[in-house]
Amino acid sequence: MQLPSIYSDANDKIKQIIIELGTSCYNKLFKDMEHDDILLSYSNVNKNSLHEYYEKEINHLKKRIDDNFCNYKNEIEKITQKIHFEKENEIKMLNEKNIILQKETGKIIDDKLMSQKHIHEKELQYHENNLKNVTERYDLEKTFTETKLKDLSEELDKKQAIIDNFIGKRDFNNNTEQGDVGEKMIDNVVELGLTCDSKAIVEDSSKGGGSGDRIITFSDNLKMMIEVKNKNIITKEDREQFIHHYTNDFKENKCNMALFVSLITEQIPNIGNKPILFYNDKVGYIGINKNLTLDERYLRIERAIQELYDYYKRDVEEEKDKVENKDFSVYNELLGIRISNKDTWEKKVKEYTKKLENAQKECTESKKYLNELYRKIQNDNIIIEDKYVDEKMYIEELIKNINNWVSEKKPIMKKHNYKKIIIDNMKLTDLDKNFINKKIKFTDISQQPGSNQ
Repeated sequence: MQLPSIYSDANDKIKQIIIELGTSCYNKLFKDMEHDDILLSYSNVNKNSLHEYYEKEINHLKKRIDDNFCNYKNEIEKITQKIHFEKENEIKMLNEKNIILQKETGKIIDDKLMSQKHIHEKELQYHENNLKNVTERYDLEKTFTETKLKDLSEELDKKQAIIDNFIGKRDFNNNTEQGDVGEKMIDNVVELGLTCDSKAIVEDSSKGGGSGDRIITFSDNLKMMIEVKNKNIITKEDREQFIHHYTNDFKENKCNMALFVSLITEQIPNIGNKPILFYNDKVGYIGINKNLTLDERYLRIERAIQELYDYYKRDVEEEKDKVENKDFSVYNELLGIRISNKDTWEKKVKEYTKKLENAQKECTESKKYLNELYRKIQNDNIIIEDKYVDEKMYIEELIKNINNWVSEKKPIMKKHNYKKIIIDNMKLTDLDKNFINKKIKFTDISQQPGSNQ
């Protein structure tokens, strides 16, 4: 049997469709029929009738499908509307519940926040009041301390001025200032009136070449060149410079005699320690100990000037005697001058010794008060400015404070950890800690049982 061309010309997928469609028609027409009945029925039905039958069946099926589709569509729409309505009601109810819940929650939260706010405000007010009280107390203590420190500083400045007046200024900003102080001392000695010649005048000769620092002109027209050194060590070069100066001055008749004054040290190269005048052929050297008071220095300088002047006059008189071989009265005059000068100096020494004792007493009282104030500052951990700190006195009080703590607490300390133990356990300021780290030795601490090196 030859297959229809519509089937034989189709591809495999179309062929499969034709087979499935034919099978469906076959099952529709001949389902549950015997083979003989199928052959008989198929032979009695022509192809046109079969086609009409198929069309009717197809139309019937289409109608059923359309009806079922409409029914299903209506039913789905009803169900959808019902579900939509139910969901809308459910959403509405949920929204209402949510609004109520939000209101209730908001009220609870607001109440909680308000309660916490009141608590925090009370705590804040409490801390602010405490802070204000602490600040006011700190400001009062700070003002009191600053006032006391200022008063003490002013008092110490006054005491220092008194001390400087006795021993002279010791700290200088530069060499020029240091030299000016020494030269000014010569001016003061002469201007106060020399015992040997109250009419003598002094002039600055440091600007002129080879003329030292000062020239003293006596009322008898004799001139003395003075070179002053206000330094800790007098060098060989300093003395050689002095020799060069007076040699030129002698040649040029600028002066009759020359005096080298060392204000801080008695040691002069090639001359030795000369606390009294060293004189040789119109030239004198004098060294002054740095521990002498200012007035004592003035006395030494004036005495050296007078002695040099007297020695020169003596030499002149001796030369004159050698020529004239007579008139020995100069010795009696010199002896009278020496005795008069001795009495004058002894009187002045007594006066200055009394003044020095009073000044030392005042200085001791000031140091005592300062120690007490430093002790209070350390005990109360008060921060002070560095300019108000006398390092030596402050450290002495700090060591006493530490030793009192060691005596009370009896910590076990060794040389490698004593600083850390003290800093970690005592209430200290940054200034105290700095001194402990840099200035205080293990040997400064009282050795308690358990402490060892």
